[in-house]
Amino acid sequence: MKLDKETGCGSYFGDATVFTVRLKEGAYLGVQMVTIGQDGFAEAFDQEERTPSLDVPEVDGPPHQSWFGPLPATKDYKVMYSPRASFGSKALVTICGRTTAPET
Repeated sequence: MKLDKETGCGSYFGDATVFTVRLKEGAYLGVQMVTIGQDGFAEAFDQEERTPSLDVPEVDGPPHQSWFGPLPATKDYKVMYSPRASFGSKALVTICGRTTAPET
């Protein structure tokens, strides 16, 4: 996924569960997913069963957290959702990179 230079974010709509994004050392990565149900409407946020993860275990966020970082190196990172394709639903995924820690 290519992030927009101005906003630092990129969006995807479909059924993919793995995304690759290039980020710089020290960056923070934000991930949001909205599952679209069989009826074509967004599932309620508190009903979302997929959890984001990053392929850097030492940077993985707490359960159900959507921010990861600071990242240890400038490279391509893989963002995944689990459980993977077991839902058969499409989703709107937004991934953002930023240089400062998010407010909690």
